[in-house]
Amino acid sequence: MTSTIGCHSPEDQKILHEGHRVFVSCEAKLREMPGTPLEGSRLFRLDREESLLISPSRTLQHSLLTAITNGVHAGKTAINAPKPGPDAWVMAPPSRAILVGATRVIYVLLGGSEDEQYARARRVALNEVSKYVNLLKQAAGFSDLKRLKAPEDTVKAMTGERDRLQAAGVKNLHDTDTIKESGNAVRAALQARGIPLEQSKAVVEQLQWAWNVWSGITHGLGWPELAPGDFTEDGVYPLPGSWVSDYHVMAAVTSFATQLYGQALTQDVDPSL
Repeated sequence: MTSTIGCHSPEDQKILHEGHRVFVSCEAKLREMPGTPLEGSRLFRLDREESLLISPSRTLQHSLLTAITNGVHAGKTAINAPKPGPDAWVMAPPSRAILVGATRVIYVLLGGSEDEQYARARRVALNEVSKYVNLLKQAAGFSDLKRLKAPEDTVKAMTGERDRLQAAGVKNLHDTDTIKESGNAVRAALQARGIPLEQSKAVVEQLQWAWNVWSGITHGLGWPELAPGDFTEDGVYPLPGSWVSDYHVMAAVTSFATQLYGQALTQDVDPSL
């Protein structure tokens, strides 16, 4: 199968340029933000509520950086690619990275009370520390790359953190959880602003579609070829749905995430859209 991103019509180029401008704007906003939470801000309070070894502010900063930088890069690639467009497998990993990074910020910060935000932050922290412990324990057995071994006290501290969170009943978090729950939070927030249900529902549905398609391709699975899509006149299959439309949604959720992160970084408020 030859799969490319069809993105050369005037309408597609307009959407791409608009989305790219959003990512560039998010990049500029993030650059102007303080590097660490201001004292008394919501993220400051989440960090101090329980001194997690991998703090919520560190995780969310890197999540947002991942979404923004991949969004800027993916947009440039699509806008400047010669016809018939960039290869779909090249665009899949940055698309997945954008969705995971932006929705993780939304998942933690949007909706609910401060206690509920903290409970979600703890799930993210468990996910972080569990994966780090897996790496540390594998590296502990290295014979050739001994310099990559972490000090024993670091391994012990991180393992203790993981065990403590699990003992406290913190549930494991999967990327699909953040997509679903952040989508529901966005829909509720948009409806609260007077956005009709049909429009807010469309955003969530496209978010879920994009996640499944681009995650599936990133993992090298074959089912995306079987999902609904249109063949072009030259026989090139552009993949399920429309990456250009998906990019527009990626830009929107990254803009939401940037707004929420900026509020939580500098103010003690319930972040909102």
